[in-house]
Formats: sequence, C-alpha cells, structure tokens
Amino acid sequence: MLKPVRISLLLLLFSILECTPLYHQPQINPPEESPYKKIRIRVLTQDRGYPLGGPVDLKLEIENVSEEVVRLNFDSNQLFDFKIYRKGWEVWRWSYDKVFEKAELRLSIYPKEVWTFKAEWDTKDNQRRWVLGGRYYIEGIVNSSPPLRSEQVEIGLTD
Repeated sequence: MLKPVRISLLLLLFSILECTPLYHQPQINPPEESPYKKIRIRVLTQDRGYPLGGPVDLKLEIENVSEEVVRLNFDSNQLFDFKIYRKGWEVWRWSYDKVFEKAELRLSIYPKEVWTFKAEWDTKDNQRRWVLGGRYYIEGIVNSSPPLRSEQVEIGLTD
C-alpha cells in the first residue's frame, strides 16, 4: 500500500501535468528552394590569355533560367564580387579596398532576365604589387545570402 505522502506527490504531479497547456509544434514553412537551380552565374572574359601589366576585363552574368521570379536577399549594398586565384590562393579581390554599407536588400530577378556586372583587373594583387606570369582562375560571386558562386574561369598571363 502506498503511503499518504507518496499518494499526495502523485496527485500533485498528475494535477500539474493535467493543467499544463498542450504545446503545438509550430508550423514550419518549408525552406525556399535554392536559387542555384534557377540562376545561372558565369564569368566572361574577352580572351583566355593576356599580357602582364595589361588590364583584364571581367564580366559577371547572372541569369534567371526558370519561369519564376527569384528573390535574392543581400546584407549590404555589395551585390557582386570577383576573386582571382593562383595555385589555390586568393591573389586579388575586386572588393578588397572598397567600403560597402550594411543594408537589407531583397531584389527580384524575373524569368529570363540577365544582370551584368563589370570590373577590370589591372594584374596587381591586393597589396598593389604586379603579379607574375602564369595561370589564374577567376570566380564571380553574387553576394546574396547565401552567396552564389560561378564556376572558375582560367586565364593566362604572359610576359
């Protein structure tokens, strides 16, 4: 037989559990489909080989290849970037010496719409030193959240 103290504790526990409101699982919206499947990002250059000391024209194309409007969220007013690598190391970044304002932007790219961003690399590194000849890889980045990256494009610099 249960002692009166144990019975009292069980009754108290039972009353607490009975009076506790039921918590419903909050409705979780399914995550938005990744824009990677709807957006094509590519870097274009005028040539695959350039002389040292000469400018390299860079172009980033962002195309909505879907039939739906794609919304991209940005945490600053920096919409894009270019990075150049050699042997796996970053040599130059377009945004390296620039300042951007923090902002919450939500931009829409409509079906079949193409955004184009251009920049020029003077074949100097981030510390403003001339780079050496050789193979370099260019990556274009859409600075949305999450960032979208292009395939790397290879170019050569020669004397």
